Amino acid sequence: MSLYLLGQHNVVFFGPHDQPRCVRYWAERGLIRYEDARDNGYGVASVRDFLERIRGINDMLGNSRHQVTRSGEFVRSEFDRLMRFVEEASVLCRIAQEQGMPSDATARWDLLRRRKKSIRVPRAISSF
Repeated sequence: MSLYLLGQHNVVFFGPHDQPRCVRYWAERGLIRYEDARDNGYGVASVRDFLERIRGINDMLGNSRHQVTRSGEFVRSEFDRLMRFVEEASVLCRIAQEQGMPSDATARWDLLRRRKKSIRVPRAISSF
């Protein structure tokens, strides 16, 4: 799985054959975020919308399975690449669901609880 980029975990890449890592997807605060390096586009999708898109790709692959066995190696490699993306994206959706939806009050409270806190401590005044 392609789930590591410059210290960022849980990142999934996908794109056309000439630029296979141009679009990256990651889960943040219960949503799926994506960035396209070709045009510097950025977008956000809910887990439900992203799962519907993945389900559509998976259905397309299921309907074309008999065509892959009759065709050449290029189509087989494309089939494998799409299946790998579907598997990685479903893991990414599971991670986003574990983070909780932003509209859920318990998820917001948990985010605030886990946020880094800085505590200022005054220097000790020593008198001799």
